[in-house]
Amino acid sequence: MRPGGFFAAYDYDWPPTLNWELKQAYQEVDARFDERIRELGLAQKLQRWPKETHLKRLRESTYFRFTRELFLHHVEQGDATRFIHLLLTNAYSHEFKLKTITAHEIGFDRLSRIAFQQIGSEPIPWYFSYRVRIGVK
Repeated sequence: MRPGGFFAAYDYDWPPTLNWELKQAYQEVDARFDERIRELGLAQKLQRWPKETHLKRLRESTYFRFTRELFLHHVEQGDATRFIHLLLTNAYSHEFKLKTITAHEIGFDRLSRIAFQQIGSEPIPWYFSYRVRIGVK
């Protein structure tokens, strides 16, 4: 990157803001998944960095003379099927395919039922929050 160059990386908070019951169910599944991964000795294979440390790591790299975190929001439409499909783009589906973890043991089947109860099959507004970290060389 040349001097004065601009770097930006973003991610979004998951799940989008829909309702508290769905978020609570998701957090329970995610915690069970993490626990099960540790029990199976697979945790070292999954490399994760807490979002709260992304900006700190950019700053500590000393590669940038200026860093900042910005927050953006976006509204989209989605139904329960989209919600479940998006969930399956993470590590869950990989472990389901390998049969190291089942949907039932981490409560993913329950989460799917709650998604269909709370969201349904008709699209509703989803509120996404994005975190953008920028650095100037």
